[in-house]
Amino acid sequence: MRDDLHKTVPLARPWGRVLRRLSHDRWSSEELAPLIVSTVQNDLAADDKHSGQALDDTLREGCSDLFDDGEEKMRFALHRILDCSLSVATRTTCEIALGVLATYGMSPSFRQQVTQAVGEQHARDQFEHMASRIACTWGYEEASQVRGVLARALELCDFTAQVRRPARRTEKSKSVGEFLSTELQLGQ
Repeated sequence: MRDDLHKTVPLARPWGRVLRRLSHDRWSSEELAPLIVSTVQNDLAADDKHSGQALDDTLREGCSDLFDDGEEKMRFALHRILDCSLSVATRTTCEIALGVLATYGMSPSFRQQVTQAVGEQHARDQFEHMASRIACTWGYEEASQVRGVLARALELCDFTAQVRRPARRTEKSKSVGEFLSTELQLGQ
């Protein structure tokens, strides 16, 4: 994999940072996973505050009571939100929530299932965007290498937990004295 992808492939800054850590800094999938989670969470939080807040309140509430599991109420509430003008991310979240509701029903972990599915979908969309940009610049082989590392990292991502952006990897740097005392091989 090339080590200059972050310089030659134009991406939005947060995803360019992911590409830099992947190609130039050679982070492993385990190291990339928290960075991907924090980047996705920041993307989704910055997307739309108003309609996203109504959706978040609906998902947090759960629409259940003593005599009903709340599945029909949740479906109605999600359709009501979909009738408003929404951002792409909020609309996608509603559609994914409806899919989770149809597949698993209302469960105690409904909100976590939706959050995980939305995070994975947003990350996959960004990975495909990144891979298509790389393929246009450097070819499909380079793009498939990047896609493979990102797919392995995505398997390790937990979007239900709040994650801070990971710190840079600490590299062993030599002091000026250590650099000056380094022996050089001459004449060989």
